[in-house]
Amino acid sequence: MTVSDPNMAPGADAREAAATAALAAAGFPALRVRALGDVAALAGPPSVLAATLAEPARADVLAAVRGAGFRHVALELADG
Repeated sequence: MTVSDPNMAPGADAREAAATAALAAAGFPALRVRALGDVAALAGPPSVLAATLAEPARADVLAAVRGAGFRHVALELADG
């Protein structure tokens, strides 16, 4: 995303970086975060995305992303 993207919320770059770092620390270094307003859209390999759905990973992902300032989390199923 670029700064001129109309979907990017103020401070999104910092939130994306914080969420990406928190996800890596939680064991998900392959996930990428894109800010869409209050939503963190997660993209990555299908096997990694699938792993985020089961507990306790789901709770870890939610805590990491919400801790970075996002309200909602979505999975991007099509990459690119």
